Amino acid sequence: MVATYDVTRGPASTRALVVAAPRGWMVSGGRFQPMPPAMLANERDQFYLYDVMRLVPLRAPGVKLTPVAPDSLGQPGFRAEQPGRPPVELFFEAAGRLAHLRVQVQDPSGGAPVRQDAWLSGVIEAGGVRWPRELRLTVNGAPYFDLTLRSFRVLPRVDDPRLSGAP
Repeated sequence: MVATYDVTRGPASTRALVVAAPRGWMVSGGRFQPMPPAMLANERDQFYLYDVMRLVPLRAPGVKLTPVAPDSLGQPGFRAEQPGRPPVELFFEAAGRLAHLRVQVQDPSGGAPVRQDAWLSGVIEAGGVRWPRELRLTVNGAPYFDLTLRSFRVLPRVDDPRLSGAP
């Protein structure tokens, strides 16, 4: 689950996205609305990208890592391939911190897959988890989404029995 709100409108504008494959919901005002199939496919790709950003899943059996050419900033990287998931290219700054990811994702409107780059900077920490403070997404090279985290918290896993009330 990811919940965000427009800082100019405050917490009352909170919108959450819940993905519990093979289903997904948009949550607003306490109401669950099923995601359209193309949006769900895109959100599954996005949630997978967030998972890969943790780096831990790259140690799983069956994950193949291969070197790739440096990105446009000259940052070294590698390609991670996991069965059933889109390949992701990860690039690291000189200090070893993940700085850039590149992946093909399903277009949320149902079109052809698109190239998405995620540019990461800064650090925020909660519950023992370090996460990028800034996330800038581009789609096919064009600006798409900028996010700056002011705070974040770590919630229970989706398969946690405390979350069994979801539709």
